[in-house]
Amino acid sequence: MATARQAITQSLETALSAYLRTLEGRNRSSATILAYRTDIGQFIAWLRETNLTIETPNDVERLDVTEYLAHLAGRGLSGVSRARKLAAIREYFKYSKIEGLIDASPVEGIDTPKTEKRGRNYLSPEEYSRLLAAAGTNTRDYCILMTFLQTACASASSARCGLRMSIWRTRRSTSGSARA
Repeated sequence: MATARQAITQSLETALSAYLRTLEGRNRSSATILAYRTDIGQFIAWLRETNLTIETPNDVERLDVTEYLAHLAGRGLSGVSRARKLAAIREYFKYSKIEGLIDASPVEGIDTPKTEKRGRNYLSPEEYSRLLAAAGTNTRDYCILMTFLQTACASASSARCGLRMSIWRTRRSTSGSARA
C-alpha cells in the first residue's frame, strides 16, 4: 500500500504505468493493455489540457470525469465508445483506491453512457431489384440470392459461414462433374 506521502507525489502518468504493469501481471492480453493505455492516456491528456491544477489521481474530481464524457459526446463519439473509455477510467481509479492513491473514486455514481440501439437494416425496393439484376441470367446465383433475401440472411452471416458471393462459381471435381 502506498503511504499518504506517496499518494500526494505520484503523478497521473506514474499511476497509469503502475496500473498497466498490474494488468500485465494479471496476464491481460496485449490488446486489452493497449486499449486501457490509450483510453486512460487520452483522459489524462485531456485533463492536462483543460485543468492545469491536476497532478495526481487524488486531484481528479467527479466533475472532471463527467466533463470529459461530455467532451467526447460533443466530438461525436458513440455511447459504446464512451462506455468503453469510462470502463477503463473506472478500473484505473479502482486500482488507485486499492493502492491508497485516492480516498474515494471520482467515477463512483457516474452512470455508463447508454449505447445506441441499432435498427434493422433493410434493402430498399430499388436495392433489392439491383441485387437481383446483378445475378443476371445465372440461375444458380439468382436462386442463391433469392434464398438469402427471402430468409433475411445478412451478408455478415454468410461471410461467417465462409460463403462469399464474389467467389461463387462452378468448380470441376476430379471426376469432371460440376459442383458448387
